[in-house]
Amino acid sequence: MTKQTAVEWLVDELRKQITEGTLNAISISELKMKAKEMEKLQIIDAYNYGQYNYEDPFGYYNETYGGDK
Repeated sequence: MTKQTAVEWLVDELRKQITEGTLNAISISELKMKAKEMEKLQIIDAYNYGQYNYEDPFGYYNETYGGDK
């Protein structure tokens, strides 16, 4: 099973809140902060995991996030 990137998560959440009619400036700010934290953790994971298992970053990305989407 592949993980969801921070960008994919953000887009899904924005669509959900638009559909629900709950999107506002505060929720956008909160979603942005959450997506940035997710991205930070993904970068840390990529460094730590990729350092030991892959010689190139594309191998890690393709296995973890399912390649080009």
